[in-house]
Amino acid sequence: MRPTKSLNNTRILEEEESLLSGPLPEQVASRQTRPCSFFSRYQKSAIVLKDVILLALAIPTLVTLGQHVADRARSTATQHSRQDTALPGCNCGTSVAQAVRLGCQYDTLAAAWLPPHCRDDELTALFDRSGDGPNGTWTYWSDVHHSTEIAVKDIGALADDPRHGRFYATYRWHMVHCFFYWRKAIRSQALGITLEDRFNTEKHAIHCSKMLDANRTIGAVSGVALNSNRWDP
Repeated sequence: MRPTKSLNNTRILEEEESLLSGPLPEQVASRQTRPCSFFSRYQKSAIVLKDVILLALAIPTLVTLGQHVADRARSTATQHSRQDTALPGCNCGTSVAQAVRLGCQYDTLAAAWLPPHCRDDELTALFDRSGDGPNGTWTYWSDVHHSTEIAVKDIGALADDPRHGRFYATYRWHMVHCFFYWRKAIRSQALGITLEDRFNTEKHAIHCSKMLDANRTIGAVSGVALNSNRWDP
């Protein structure tokens, strides 16, 4: 009986040693989860690599698009620049906005937008003080019946409506305008001012001479010119 008991004890000890020498439960769990952790890291790396590749492919397209936009902007700016600097004589373009870009100003004596080399600002200032209104000012109206006054600063904007943009003044305004343009023609030779083709013609002289015999009770009507290189009575 003793040998049998000893044999059983030996088996029990071997089984205990086997259990003690085997992997712990947490080690088994770690081994089981290790493949999943590796797969997760691989998946993240693949996503990052994909994003890098897509970005690398997109950069040349974005650069090309940016260059195209910049080239178009430069081309448009060049066209505007050429358009705004290629106007000869006393031409201020086709709109008030363009006239302003060209450095033109509304000239009350000319009833037109003029560039600096076509203006006699001293003479125009004298004209503005030679009116039949209070303190030598001129009165302007927006209607033929002279019922609604219009400010000088608003008259210049009428140039954007060449068909209907008109202002009204007195007979005296028209006559003084003619006299002052004779003076401008003489002064331009000494001052080096370019006299507008619009008024530097025999047609304008004839037009003004007819005013001497005109009905003085009838007022004057005028548009606002942007291009004073052509005759426009």
